[in-house]
Amino acid sequence: MIAISFSGESAEVIDCVKNARKNKCKTICFTAFMKSTLTDFADVLLLTVPVKYRYQKIDIPSRTSIHALLDAIYLNVITKKSGKAAGFLSR
Repeated sequence: MIAISFSGESAEVIDCVKNARKNKCKTICFTAFMKSTLTDFADVLLLTVPVKYRYQKIDIPSRTSIHALLDAIYLNVITKKSGKAAGFLSR
């Protein structure tokens, strides 16, 4: 399971990760804060840097890095399962 929470404190995400762990599912968690509730339940933890500028309401650099990591994971899975995925990608 892949869980994403900028703060690491999103109740819905934490509940999903707890349920996944209870069902023996491995969890990969993306967050910007190393010490958070979400990190307590992560099998694999991928951290981004919390960068927020005064003129921004959201943390765009951190979210961009999460998107880049997700894209890399997606491409890795697709290349390993290229036979099945080729049909979907050619559409």
